[in-house]
Amino acid sequence: MFVAWALMSGLAGDIHVTDPSGAIPKLRARSITPGRFLLEYCDGKFTNEDLNDEGNAFARAYFESPPGPYLADYEVVLGEGLPDLYRVPDTWGNFDRLRLILDRRFAEWKNGGSFSSLAVPEVRLRTISTSLNLQGLWWRVPVQLGVAIAVVLITAWFLSPTLDIKGRQAANEAAAVRTLSRINQLERKYAASHSSQGFACQLSLLKLPLIAGGGGDRDDFLLTGTVSGYKLSIVGCLAGGGGVVTGYQITAVPWAEGSTGVRAFCTDESGALWYDRRGSAEKCLAERESL
Repeated sequence: MFVAWALMSGLAGDIHVTDPSGAIPKLRARSITPGRFLLEYCDGKFTNEDLNDEGNAFARAYFESPPGPYLADYEVVLGEGLPDLYRVPDTWGNFDRLRLILDRRFAEWKNGGSFSSLAVPEVRLRTISTSLNLQGLWWRVPVQLGVAIAVVLITAWFLSPTLDIKGRQAANEAAAVRTLSRINQLERKYAASHSSQGFACQLSLLKLPLIAGGGGDRDDFLLTGTVSGYKLSIVGCLAGGGGVVTGYQITAVPWAEGSTGVRAFCTDESGALWYDRRGSAEKCLAERESL
């Protein structure tokens, strides 16, 4: 929920500000929950890349100083009556409750950097233990330890941006490759049901049968032309006799080169997948280095 609040509070990093898929507008329209946004648009990770300089400075103070009051605030506002903080429902109602505190904390930080005590009962960190079965033995781990581990992990995310960016790039590249395979599958289905037209030369045409048949949102990239930091393009359509399209080429390139991804990927009607390590769509199609 912190990430969603930060992005809607003018603290978004360039990776989100320049995202052509409209991730932040989806948050503002509340068409996606804060937790689902983190999973789908941030690969389930919160890193310094997600925020601008001011956002990262505030996050470090709020999470790390040491430790900052974020987890305590979260406990006070949303944890009452729950066995642990992992069971807080991912809803906009809960976001609105937490947002009031986040706005206050940000104002405090802007006005001098010190955080006051919340005007609510003191946080009671739970002593409920979590049972873990390890090689037939039962270990009991206090939830306080889990909270401490969470603080350490969040700190590690901020202190190791290079490693995390590499991980994000790898995840984005894997998503791009899966998407090209998915498009090939949809192209074959489209051509089979449109024998007088052949393959589709627009990604959006592949979405229409899915909408009519009640298809899911997993193919929204056909309408946006983007997926996980990659831009998708149909760059070549080959028309045969009677205007029937018998071939196509599709490319996927990072929309922020060196940030959202490194390599370019491409495919054609054969279903083969190629890549270019320099991120060039043209070289990918020309040199056809197999994955």
